[in-house]
Amino acid sequence: SHPKTALYSYPQASWNQVDEAFAAAEVEQIRWGATLWQERAALLLQIANGLRKNRKRLLQVLMADTGKTLKEADSEISEAIDFATYYRESLIQLHRLPTIVWKPKGTVLVASPWNFACSIAAGGILAALAAGNCVLFKPAPEAILVGWELAKIFWQSGVSKTVLQFLACEDQPTGSRLVQDPRLKMAALTGETKTAKLFLQLHPGLDLIAETGGKNIMLVSALADRDLAIKELIHSAFDYAGQKCSACSLAILEEEIYHDPSFLQQLKDAAESLHTGSQWIPGTSVPPLIRPPGKALLLGLTELEEGETWLLRPRCDSTNPHLWSPGIKLGVRPGSFTFQTELFGPVLGIVEAKNFSQALSMINQTAYGLTAGLQSLDKREQQQWREQVQAGNGYINRGTTGAIVQRQPFGGWKESRFGIGYKAGGPNYLIPFLQAQEMDLPQERQLPTEKVLQWAEAVDKASLFQHVKEKHFFQTALESYAFFWEHYFSKGNDPSSIPGQENLLLYRPIPFVCVRAQANEPLYWLLTWMGAALTSQTPIRISVAPSPKVEKLVSLSFPQQCERFLESDEEFQKRLASMGRCRVRLFTKPNSTLQNQLAELGCDTILGPPLAHGRLELLSLLQEQVFSFDYQRYGNLGLYERKKE
Repeated sequence: SHPKTALYSYPQASWNQVDEAFAAAEVEQIRWGATLWQERAALLLQIANGLRKNRKRLLQVLMADTGKTLKEADSEISEAIDFATYYRESLIQLHRLPTIVWKPKGTVLVASPWNFACSIAAGGILAALAAGNCVLFKPAPEAILVGWELAKIFWQSGVSKTVLQFLACEDQPTGSRLVQDPRLKMAALTGETKTAKLFLQLHPGLDLIAETGGKNIMLVSALADRDLAIKELIHSAFDYAGQKCSACSLAILEEEIYHDPSFLQQLKDAAESLHTGSQWIPGTSVPPLIRPPGKALLLGLTELEEGETWLLRPRCDSTNPHLWSPGIKLGVRPGSFTFQTELFGPVLGIVEAKNFSQALSMINQTAYGLTAGLQSLDKREQQQWREQVQAGNGYINRGTTGAIVQRQPFGGWKESRFGIGYKAGGPNYLIPFLQAQEMDLPQERQLPTEKVLQWAEAVDKASLFQHVKEKHFFQTALESYAFFWEHYFSKGNDPSSIPGQENLLLYRPIPFVCVRAQANEPLYWLLTWMGAALTSQTPIRISVAPSPKVEKLVSLSFPQQCERFLESDEEFQKRLASMGRCRVRLFTKPNSTLQNQLAELGCDTILGPPLAHGRLELLSLLQEQVFSFDYQRYGNLGLYERKKE
């Protein structure tokens, strides 16, 4: 709000200092990684209390440093506290798996964004610490003060300054050298899609979990509650000036709504009524941008393409280039600049659709898949949207922002997610920060489905096992997969059970997973993993290095969508290039050529022999999806609540 005034100054770390940080982390990792998990769980509670005690200071720096309003800053601090208490409970749950021993991965980089400089940074650090990893914390350059105050709270709560190190450095060249360093074992990033791709290219083989861009769309059906739709659209598009990865950037209206002058006038009036100004003024809804608009956002705020008109033209404050009032464009067309580009500012594009199905198809056209919203009172439309929408977080009759830990774990699909990361604030988020070691075969078992049994019988008849132990592992794994599919992954889970709001965490099959079985690997690994794919009903593509046993496998009938290729490494790499970015399962480390290719394509790679434990291995074939449905109407829970009971 005072762009000509310097709020603070800070030193940038040199490469020598980053090098010292790596050396210190490597030494400290031996001690920290050996701590009992119960000690780390207790430490997370201390950190939660530290965040509570320092709420006032965090409110001050979030407002001053990142321009958040008091309301937005307060909810962000609450989310950071929730991460601490929830990840403590997650750590306890993971250590209740009796046959699994968990080990830390090593030094982890947490590269956090400026728009949620407290909560997202805290979430990444807490997960890494809970797993027993040392952390290099690099906050966004726009939010150094928030990061510094957050780090101090961690240190004051009992975290060693060598376990958690604070690094403010330039992205180029120091930051790039940091990412390239072989001492870095993992990175947790929230940022642009191009940044995630750069990380992988700088460090092929890096364990990366990244939440990236979004182009979030709300579909407004002709059968919507129109007053509610306007309220949620305005809130989703313009709170914090649209500077949220989950902010609604487009609204697709069925033609009846699009040509309703009352709806459009009401939408315009609602946006116009929002107070644009300093975050320090109570009642401000649209605070200043973090910086003057960049090229893409400025184009979105000032230019119209063919067929577009302004329902509400945005205005820049004459005294502050950071401060823009809301803008709403009519006539936005699929494929246009406004339709495709993540603008990250207070501008909403309105698209017309002839019918509900066309509108839903438009949503799925975008490369991103972070959040999506639906405004409709029709149960048939709600069901169709749930079954077909391609987004990690879906919201029905509510806004697209404001995910709450446990209630709505957060994370996207497609270009909105890189690496094998699971939803932040969800039951699986800690898993990528840990290495699972299977000490015994799982105890939870159930008879597999008929199709899986057919597959097991065909494998047995083909005599593909070399030892009795291999066959026993295979059979036990299939039974564990069946148990966890039946009792966990196939069921929608709503742990919060909030009256008036249903929050379902679902597991969906990936469009396809490509597995490469390399030469000299035990064949039972591939056979077992194929059983997991059959259990989860995930389409797969199998590439195997030629051998007599493998040729026998390729000839076996597999009762599900499955493409099989008998090919050399070079032939597989050509095939991979034609497939583009996808999820790839490898059982042993690839050669440098393949590793570089996987990084260049941005593939989500899972490395390591298959686990017999279904709670863990089935995750390699699935992606998480959350639906949050406000079924109450103006406080009335109605028949839906009685049906739930």
